[in-house]
Amino acid sequence: MAFLETFIEIRNGGAAIEMQDTLKKVIEAVRKTGKPGKVTIAVSIKPASQGDVDMVFLQDTITATIPKPNKKETMFFVNEENELSRHDQRQMNMLDGLKELPAETTTLKEIR
Repeated sequence: MAFLETFIEIRNGGAAIEMQDTLKKVIEAVRKTGKPGKVTIAVSIKPASQGDVDMVFLQDTITATIPKPNKKETMFFVNEENELSRHDQRQMNMLDGLKELPAETTTLKEIR
Protein backbone atom coordinates (compact mmCIF):
# COMPACT_ATOMS: atom_id res chain seq x y z
CA MET A 1 0.00 0.00 0.00
CA ALA A 2 1.37 3.42 -0.96
CA PHE A 3 1.92 6.14 1.64
CA LEU A 4 -1.10 8.28 0.65
CA GLU A 5 -3.40 5.24 0.68
CA THR A 6 -2.03 4.28 4.10
CA PHE A 7 -2.34 7.82 5.44
CA ILE A 8 -5.98 8.06 4.37
CA GLU A 9 -6.69 4.85 6.31
CA ILE A 10 -5.18 6.12 9.59
CA ARG A 11 -8.05 6.83 12.01
CA ASN A 12 -10.48 6.03 9.18
CA GLY A 13 -9.54 9.25 7.39
CA GLY A 14 -9.31 11.35 10.55
CA ALA A 15 -5.61 12.01 10.08
CA ALA A 16 -6.16 13.30 6.55
CA ILE A 17 -9.01 15.57 7.69
CA GLU A 18 -6.92 16.93 10.58
CA MET A 19 -4.00 17.49 8.21
CA GLN A 20 -6.17 19.43 5.75
CA ASP A 21 -7.65 21.62 8.53
CA THR A 22 -4.21 22.27 10.03
CA LEU A 23 -2.72 23.09 6.64
CA LYS A 24 -5.48 25.64 5.94
CA LYS A 25 -4.91 27.35 9.31
CA VAL A 26 -1.17 27.62 8.72
CA ILE A 27 -1.62 28.92 5.16
CA GLU A 28 -4.09 31.56 6.39
CA ALA A 29 -1.64 32.73 9.08
CA VAL A 30 1.26 32.79 6.60
CA ARG A 31 -0.77 34.96 4.23
CA LYS A 32 -1.82 37.35 7.02
CA THR A 33 1.60 37.73 8.64
CA GLY A 34 4.00 37.20 5.73
CA LYS A 35 5.98 34.91 8.03
CA PRO A 36 6.80 31.22 7.49
CA GLY A 37 4.80 28.43 9.09
CA LYS A 38 5.20 24.68 9.27
CA VAL A 39 3.08 21.52 9.41
CA THR A 40 4.71 18.31 10.55
CA ILE A 41 3.30 14.81 10.16
CA ALA A 42 4.82 12.03 12.22
CA VAL A 43 3.69 8.42 12.08
CA SER A 44 4.68 6.18 14.97
CA ILE A 45 4.78 2.45 14.26
CA LYS A 46 4.78 -0.19 16.97
CA PRO A 47 4.43 -3.96 16.85
CA ALA A 48 1.02 -5.43 17.68
CA SER A 49 2.61 -8.37 19.47
CA GLN A 50 5.91 -9.85 20.69
CA GLY A 51 8.01 -12.08 18.47
CA ASP A 52 7.28 -12.31 14.76
CA VAL A 53 5.63 -9.10 13.75
CA ASP A 54 2.94 -9.58 11.13
CA MET A 55 0.81 -6.72 12.39
CA VAL A 56 1.65 -3.15 13.50
CA PHE A 57 -0.17 -0.20 15.01
CA LEU A 58 0.20 3.23 13.40
CA GLN A 59 -0.45 6.45 15.24
CA ASP A 60 -0.22 9.89 13.65
CA THR A 61 0.86 13.15 15.21
CA ILE A 62 0.16 16.35 13.31
CA THR A 63 1.72 19.52 14.66
CA ALA A 64 1.77 23.06 13.36
CA THR A 65 3.94 26.10 13.82
CA ILE A 66 1.53 28.93 13.14
CA PRO A 67 3.15 32.34 12.64
CA LYS A 68 1.86 35.09 14.91
CA PRO A 69 1.41 38.70 13.89
CA ASN A 70 3.73 41.30 15.36
CA LYS A 71 2.26 43.16 18.29
CA LYS A 72 2.34 46.93 18.11
CA GLU A 73 4.28 48.87 20.71
CA THR A 74 2.71 51.56 22.86
CA MET A 75 4.72 54.62 23.86
CA PHE A 76 4.52 56.00 27.40
CA PHE A 77 6.13 58.96 29.14
CA VAL A 78 7.83 58.50 32.50
CA ASN A 79 7.43 61.14 35.21
CA GLU A 80 9.73 62.06 38.09
CA GLU A 81 8.10 59.40 40.31
CA ASN A 82 8.81 56.75 37.64
CA GLU A 83 5.13 56.39 36.82
CA LEU A 84 3.88 55.86 33.29
CA SER A 85 1.58 58.24 31.45
CA ARG A 86 0.31 58.48 27.88
CA HIS A 87 0.78 62.28 28.02
CA ASP A 88 3.96 64.27 28.47
CA GLN A 89 3.29 66.10 31.73
CA ARG A 90 5.97 68.69 30.89
CA GLN A 91 3.85 69.97 28.02
CA MET A 92 0.71 72.03 28.29
CA ASN A 93 -2.53 70.44 27.16
CA MET A 94 -3.85 72.24 24.08
CA LEU A 95 -7.44 71.86 25.24
CA ASP A 96 -6.92 73.45 28.67
CA GLY A 97 -8.45 76.90 28.89
CA LEU A 98 -10.67 76.56 25.81
CA LYS A 99 -14.22 77.77 26.17
CA GLU A 100 -17.18 76.10 24.61
CA LEU A 101 -18.99 78.43 22.24
CA PRO A 102 -22.77 78.49 22.25
CA ALA A 103 -24.31 76.78 19.28
CA GLU A 104 -25.93 79.20 16.85
CA THR A 105 -29.05 78.20 15.06
CA THR A 106 -29.60 79.38 11.53
CA THR A 107 -32.79 79.20 9.57
CA LEU A 108 -32.23 77.97 6.07
CA LYS A 109 -34.13 79.65 3.24
CA GLU A 110 -35.16 77.91 0.10
CA ILE A 111 -34.01 79.58 -3.10
CA ARG A 112 -35.82 78.88 -6.35
